[in-house]
Amino acid sequence: MLRASATAPCDRRRLIVGTTLATLVFASRAWWAQVWGSAQPFWDEWNPEAVGLYHPGMDDTLHFGDLFQAHNEHRLLLTCLVDLGFVVLYGRWAP
Repeated sequence: MLRASATAPCDRRRLIVGTTLATLVFASRAWWAQVWGSAQPFWDEWNPEAVGLYHPGMDDTLHFGDLFQAHNEHRLLLTCLVDLGFVVLYGRWAP
């Protein structure tokens, strides 16, 4: 016969408390970003986004290799594709 473990209620309580705390942290950070966040590019984001991506994309001079250009020792391929997709979707860049 199987018997329930004596620690089962304690484990369930820890799971509930942990999930609740994680949800509160995520919700508070999302609220903070909604209230105080800005879509305005920050300092060094102007050059790779506006000058290096959107302007050539609007002028039809953007090449596939331009998506792989380094920015602060990073290759932002997925970010460039998503950002360029939003520009194409909305038809403009509105920081």
